[in-house]
Amino acid sequence: HAFLIDSFKNVVRSLPETYLILCGYGTEEQVNQVKDLVNKSPASSHIFLFGFRHDIPVLISGVDLVLVPSQSYESFGLICVEAFQFKKPVVATNVGGLPEVVGNGGIVVDHSDRDGFAKAIIKLLSDKNLRTKMGNEGFRRYQNYFTADRMAREYKSLLQS
Repeated sequence: HAFLIDSFKNVVRSLPETYLILCGYGTEEQVNQVKDLVNKSPASSHIFLFGFRHDIPVLISGVDLVLVPSQSYESFGLICVEAFQFKKPVVATNVGGLPEVVGNGGIVVDHSDRDGFAKAIIKLLSDKNLRTKMGNEGFRRYQNYFTADRMAREYKSLLQS
């Protein structure tokens, strides 16, 4: 969270009409740590903590892009696939399987590059055509690689062999 919140302050400096929605859950201590990071950030008035949500598809459909700032232990990144279903580009770090999932459906940045993460966000938010292009590519990736039908066919084929 520190990586994302620190990166986001640079985004707000460049694009002051930008807002960040953080969704998720954790222990009370973890949630309080995130709240403390947000409260100490110069961008705090641009960051909203929504906690755990059951309506993620509704939220994704209303945003310009999805951020996945993972710092470790991200084997797959389901949120990327969820974003692709709604033609939303992704900015992610190069942790675990994220680069493979994102492909051309977004921008992948080194997990230690806070400035690069901010620049990738700014680049996409500043260029609607690029967002559309990457969103469409992400949707194509979703259709080609991540549908339930494809998974079922591949499991069937695996079990039959």
